[in-house]
Amino acid sequence: MAGSKIKHRAPFVDAEALAMGATAESIATGRGSAIPTGAGTIWVKVPAGDSIHWHPTGTPTSTFGHAVAAQNWFSLTHSQQGAKIISDDAGDVTLQIIYMRGAGRQDNAYALPSPL
Repeated sequence: MAGSKIKHRAPFVDAEALAMGATAESIATGRGSAIPTGAGTIWVKVPAGDSIHWHPTGTPTSTFGHAVAAQNWFSLTHSQQGAKIISDDAGDVTLQIIYMRGAGRQDNAYALPSPL
């Protein structure tokens, strides 16, 4: 049997360090543009010495929302990509952000005609 090469796409779309969180803002607002095309789940790491709060639908404060302590990761699903993030000390936090490749459904869900 002849050898065949299976196509493999990296699970990552993009990665960046982004300073944000002095005020409640989303990742798209913090980077000044849209989330990369094809991104599904977004993984975010909070650096040492900082902590944040985030909320998927509301506006977080330093005491309201999902708390994430220093040197911990959290993830945002595709439906949570608009979540707002705020620093607990009112200063910008440089977050490490990794954009994972989506399953395609978020890119094509409204572009493909219904099979029925």
